[in-house]
Amino acid sequence: MSDEARFRALVEHLSDLLYVVREDGAVVYANPAVERFLGRAQDEIKDVDLSQWIHKDDRDLLRTMLTQPVQAPGELRFVSSDGSYRVLEATARRPAASLGLEGVVIDARDVTERLIAQDSLRESEEKFRRVFEDARDAIVIGTLSGNILDINPAGVKLFEYDSKEEMMPLDIARDLYWNPGDRQRLEALFVEQGFLDEEELELKTRDGRRLRVKESASAIRDGQGNIIGFRGVLRDVTEQRQLEEQLRQAQKMEAVGRLAGGVAHDFNNLLTAINGYSELALARMPEGDPQRSALEEIRKAGKRATDLTRRLLTLSRHQVVSPRRISLNRAVIDMEKLLQRVIGEDIQLRTELDQDLPPIYADQGQVEQIILNLAVNARDAMPDGGLLELVTRRVRMPSEDLALPKTPMPGDYVILRVRDTGTGMEKKVREHAFEPFFTTKGRGHNTGLGLAIVYGIVKQSNGYIEVDSTEGEGTVFHLFFPIHTPKKTKLPESSASHGQPLPRGTETVLLVEDETSVRTLVRQILELQGYKVMAARNARAAIALCDEHDSSPDLLLTDVVMPGRSGLGLAEDLKQRYSDLKILFMSGYTDSHTGVKLLTQQKAAFLPKPFSPEALARKVREVLNQ
Repeated sequence: MSDEARFRALVEHLSDLLYVVREDGAVVYANPAVERFLGRAQDEIKDVDLSQWIHKDDRDLLRTMLTQPVQAPGELRFVSSDGSYRVLEATARRPAASLGLEGVVIDARDVTERLIAQDSLRESEEKFRRVFEDARDAIVIGTLSGNILDINPAGVKLFEYDSKEEMMPLDIARDLYWNPGDRQRLEALFVEQGFLDEEELELKTRDGRRLRVKESASAIRDGQGNIIGFRGVLRDVTEQRQLEEQLRQAQKMEAVGRLAGGVAHDFNNLLTAINGYSELALARMPEGDPQRSALEEIRKAGKRATDLTRRLLTLSRHQVVSPRRISLNRAVIDMEKLLQRVIGEDIQLRTELDQDLPPIYADQGQVEQIILNLAVNARDAMPDGGLLELVTRRVRMPSEDLALPKTPMPGDYVILRVRDTGTGMEKKVREHAFEPFFTTKGRGHNTGLGLAIVYGIVKQSNGYIEVDSTEGEGTVFHLFFPIHTPKKTKLPESSASHGQPLPRGTETVLLVEDETSVRTLVRQILELQGYKVMAARNARAAIALCDEHDSSPDLLLTDVVMPGRSGLGLAEDLKQRYSDLKILFMSGYTDSHTGVKLLTQQKAAFLPKPFSPEALARKVREVLNQ
């Protein structure tokens, strides 16, 4: 075979399109690949102007190629056999004179699919970049050795850095993991299975704040399939875990409260009998009786037990709220022993009380809860010991002695100042200190409700609270309570008439109480005051008593929680029968119980146990007189 024959065979079997074109655009020769591409025979192509098969916007480039052949390829859009434009990467060369070819040789290759793939890849990369940059979750691309290759803005924000560039030099295990051992554990799992699916771990911010995240990761592999890196998506679940912990803590406290309420109910029934019978016995006993001192000790012990029960309920936040005229000094004194146990031996407790302090109008249990919560906060701020100081004083606002950011309305106040020498609070913490669930403490500590409760109680008492704190120098709380004057708030009758003879009556009282000792005691007290008493152990027996008697009772005195029908249900039944019936509820349960809570919300007449004979007699008379 001659060289010409071999050359022709080579050209005709090329997959590339090969043209020989004169400068005026006429085709001199086209190989079979051109025929297949254009769908035309050789005689339909030869001597035809090539530009008619080229997109009009590319014809200038074709003319340049024909008049000034260059080695660099250009892209021309040719009409294919199906009528669509295909992009050909074309190179124009002027052949050597020895070949005897007239014109320019154009070698073209169809690159349409490649360009489509490139456009698709570019679009895909742009979409990924947009998703990467705009994602709300943190996305980290890194190597198995622990280097960061890329991180999105959400990741920079999550770890509290200023820029991606600032994070690139970091070592992932050392600088981002709270526990570097977690990194080793997750890396082993990742290499074993090639991915991570919402594995929970602890990371840390630039300033050392602990983060809880869920990580999902996919592998980056080399040409041999070996894992060389990862793409990780981190979802911040820190707040979610805090809320879950707060919910568990709230559920635990609710369970403790229910337990405390149940214990208080039984204990208060016992204390009602112990205190009541001791007072009745003392009232009947002459002053010189040798047994009198023993009974007085029993009565004192009963009162101390009553105070202890109330303080335990303060701890569980389930005491019945009963505002009255109280001494702030007395509240501080009563809490001293408990506070010393709470804060520990390494913290000194010091009190400075104004002996001429006027009374305030508040709930004793709530004030004690304020003192307890502030003491617990102070203890946590002094892990190495320190000083907790409680000071009371009277002040008239505005005062030149108190330079506070915000001052209460002008007027006379009693101040409780609680100062500690602890770690103090930075400005950002002070601004959120009274918000519910805000806490600077780690997992396993309280729920962040302490200061929010303090704030709520002070506001409920028409008072004000201010906090002043400096990092490293401690914290001072100023609590302002308006001075109580009888003109502003009506005192409870039991306080206003203390020392006066007990009121008497002749009305009929229907007494319903399932605890025998309490029922017997209450009956004796009321009968001593002249009342007629119909006593029943439950609602069914009470209805039977009413059916046996023609006259209607004037007052229903009933326990709230009883076996069978509750006191609330009994009151509804009897109210339908006796429209003028007065009702007084009593209970040893706290306001955590549904029935007692409902009564306090409705502001029904209510007598909490344990009560004294005097309190019972005055409350019965008060309700009958309404």
